[in-house]
Amino acid sequence: MQGTGHLDALSLFPVPGRARIVFVDDDELVLRSIRRLLRGKEKDWDLVFLTDGHAALRELDRAPVDVIVSDVQMATMAGSKLLSTIQERHPDVARIVLSGETDPRVVYRTVPFAHQYLTKPFDAGNLTFTLRRACALRSLLTNATIRSVIGRSNDLPAAPATYIELTQALKNPDTTTRQVAAIVERDIGISAKVLQIVSSSFFGAPRSVSTIAAAVGYLGLDTVRTLVLACEIVRTFTPASSLPSFSIEELEDHGLRTGRLARSMLGPSLSSDDAFVAGLLHRVGQLVLASRVPHRFAEVLDSSARTGASLLKTELEVLGVTHAQVGAYLLGLWGLRQRVVEAVAYYPHPERLDASFGIPAAVHVASILSKNSGAPVGEEPHDDMKAVPLSYLARLGVDNRLPEWRELAEGTPRSQRTDS
Repeated sequence: MQGTGHLDALSLFPVPGRARIVFVDDDELVLRSIRRLLRGKEKDWDLVFLTDGHAALRELDRAPVDVIVSDVQMATMAGSKLLSTIQERHPDVARIVLSGETDPRVVYRTVPFAHQYLTKPFDAGNLTFTLRRACALRSLLTNATIRSVIGRSNDLPAAPATYIELTQALKNPDTTTRQVAAIVERDIGISAKVLQIVSSSFFGAPRSVSTIAAAVGYLGLDTVRTLVLACEIVRTFTPASSLPSFSIEELEDHGLRTGRLARSMLGPSLSSDDAFVAGLLHRVGQLVLASRVPHRFAEVLDSSARTGASLLKTELEVLGVTHAQVGAYLLGLWGLRQRVVEAVAYYPHPERLDASFGIPAAVHVASILSKNSGAPVGEEPHDDMKAVPLSYLARLGVDNRLPEWRELAEGTPRSQRTDS
């Protein structure tokens, strides 16, 4: 079992010395309750409490803000309007909804604009943890330009046919949850959004839901279809057509194969479902960069192909950030499980994280074998992701399983889809 206690303590990413957090709620009693719950935190955070959305916008214009926490239903300005305006004017601010609203239609209006959802009533521990995590993850990207770009990317580009395929499938009364999950899993953008929503506290999941099948089973078929529709309607960006060397289809296929293999490598364990999610989304940062900074990302792809340098090294040189950092930042803001965020952040170099075989190591090896089941062996993990790091696996005590993993990789053809 991988060690993730340090993640629970939020030491994966550096927490800024002093973060500025704005709370907006037109109920002064709620604000007073939040102030009381966070008493003593003033030494770490600059806390601002406002009862009006317009005042909040003026405050953000006046001075930088790290996190905004807003109610949904407010008299002078709806939470969805406030958050959408902040998304446009201050895209690098982490946006959190804190609401007692139970009408799903209201929630769908905030889906495109909020990174996380917290429900009323709330407790001090959960609120504090969520705020600390949002501040820490925001500081992951020190490049202000890239951070701002990602702030505009609340949902990832989806295959246009996803909603149509779901609608057609649901016309058949015999369609099962497993079949719907298979459709959703083929689109990593919709998969990420469904996991974001069901992982938040709004829907009151009795336990952590970490697979698409479980998410569909919990939310219900019609709710999932509605979420897919909402995501497609509000989509504000698409992958650039000027990137001929970048293929969404290849990215999706590789993610599915990596997730399936990583889950199989860990076997029946508490980590295996998270391994599938991490494998599915481990390169999602590439999709964000290709969509939001296509010309810069095209420079990365061209330079990497021309010089033979790894994509990760070239990303750092050209952009000052890697797709692994981008993916971890975005998924962390969305509230996905910590060990999924951890694996996405560290999959290129899992040796920097743990001395045991867990999700990051499984995703690293699965990503290599999913491309080439006969990949050569090397010693330590390398960011070119071309050789299986046998010396590293030997230290973890799992090097003897490599032949088994190669067979599993060979048995997962590119056209095969997971039946999770």
